[in-house]
Amino acid sequence: MDPQDTIGTAFGAEQGRRDHAASEPARAPLLARGGLRPRARRGRATFAGFDRVRADLPRERLATQGPEALTDAQLLAIFLGTGPAGTDVFEVAETLLRRFGSLRGVLSAAPAALRQVHGIGPAKMSLLRAIGIAAQRALADEMRTSQASMTPETIQSFMKLWIGSRPHEVFVCIYLDARHRMLHYEECSRGGLTRTAVHPRELARNALDWNAASVIVGHNHPSGDAEPSPSDRELTRELARTFETIEVTLLDHIVVGAGSVVSFHERGWL
Repeated sequence: MDPQDTIGTAFGAEQGRRDHAASEPARAPLLARGGLRPRARRGRATFAGFDRVRADLPRERLATQGPEALTDAQLLAIFLGTGPAGTDVFEVAETLLRRFGSLRGVLSAAPAALRQVHGIGPAKMSLLRAIGIAAQRALADEMRTSQASMTPETIQSFMKLWIGSRPHEVFVCIYLDARHRMLHYEECSRGGLTRTAVHPRELARNALDWNAASVIVGHNHPSGDAEPSPSDRELTRELARTFETIEVTLLDHIVVGAGSVVSFHERGWL
């Protein structure tokens, strides 16, 4: 063999070893993070982390298969983007769903409760709250334009998104036209943790201002128990009598607790 060829071969082998060694430090931290663990599969090296990514690609699945293909956890994972160091974003999403019971529960959860979940800092908490508010407003727009959307289930969902996470008691009103479409909704009164002041005559004036044919009222119980108190029932009777004097119907009074609601209409009290 020509001496020059021998030198060239040796130099090439040495350079290959150097290139391989140089690549190892860049790969090592990735392995150390636990995201990529080599294992044998069908005669080739693969990585468990890559397999997980291929199995859970919610953005791609949303684009190619539509929203029906996504679980609630996968949808939340899209919102959250990433998890904290050492925690998969899917684990954070599943923790949120377990803690708050449903996707609606997550989006209507109080900020203080969200911050108690590992992986939910101020930025992600604000994002989830903003999504909940957007969902509430989108639902309100639908209730304004479509009579068919004004079902008991829709109204209760709207109430949960609107006042379910308030740390203080609030009393709210939804004014409807003769076709049961929403004209306006507003917070009418705000009180402490156990009591709020509601003035039936003032609510009647508001109903007249909006030319409402009917009204749905609601309030929250920050204690978490949605069961109406005797004073809640007495207030509802007084409101119904007051609205009746101006030919406005009180359709329902909805009490929102921690993940549950009580409808006076469904109880047969209205």
